[in-house]
Amino acid sequence: MAAAVMAIKIFSFLLIASCCCFLQASETMADDHNHQNLTMIEPSSFEQGWAELQEAFNKATELAEGIHHHRFTADEYMRYYTIVYKLSTEQKRGDLNGAQFYEGYKKFFEEYSGSKVLPLLQEKRDEDLLHELVRMWSNYKTMTKWLSRFFGYLNRYYIPRKALPSLTETSYLSFYYQVYGKMHIQVRNMIISMINREREGGQIDRALVTNMLNIYVEMAEGSMKFYEENFVDAKFRDAAAFYFRRKPTEEQVLPSSNYSSVDNAGLQKSL
Repeated sequence: MAAAVMAIKIFSFLLIASCCCFLQASETMADDHNHQNLTMIEPSSFEQGWAELQEAFNKATELAEGIHHHRFTADEYMRYYTIVYKLSTEQKRGDLNGAQFYEGYKKFFEEYSGSKVLPLLQEKRDEDLLHELVRMWSNYKTMTKWLSRFFGYLNRYYIPRKALPSLTETSYLSFYYQVYGKMHIQVRNMIISMINREREGGQIDRALVTNMLNIYVEMAEGSMKFYEENFVDAKFRDAAAFYFRRKPTEEQVLPSSNYSSVDNAGLQKSL
């Protein structure tokens, strides 16, 4: 009798364990199925795909502005990347879709720069302007980082074949022309004013000046092009005038070609 009871208990245990395993396997299969549905989306047209990508643009904007605090998941990344990939590799319309994706990406950053960043900066003055510019540029880089990943297929294949600027360069150029190009004189003069203030013994926010000068280099993706075009000449002219006023007997006998060396010595003290 005891043996029979034990056998029944063992059988019941095995039956329950089997049911649990079955339920767990079913849940895993359902998760895999949902994952495939999420990441293997195949939109039938550019219009459909572009509409779905608006979710990515909106979330990237909210992340950059601090409105949304949940980063993109791996599933979201695969979903958006797959949309661009699938439509850009279609046999008949791949190139056309790729061109539309590239232009749409470019237009987004142009519009964001001109309609969102620029108006906010135009409300600021003096050092508040520089602080806001540093903040907005940091946000802008965050958006660029995420969105360029989703459109990564274009960087690898479409852009090289068409000899177009990379996704990051396209984004940064939009900021340069739509924002900095319209405010560069005001920004440059404020930076030089801060440098002069320190030359005269005043206290300045050196980190702010450094961050601003870094923006010139970052907008050109590591090149000194924008720094040299938009800042260097004005900086040297102002420094030459500054030292001319401070030491007239010494400076007046120096030829103009030596102003750069005098300026460099002064800037090493102030920066």
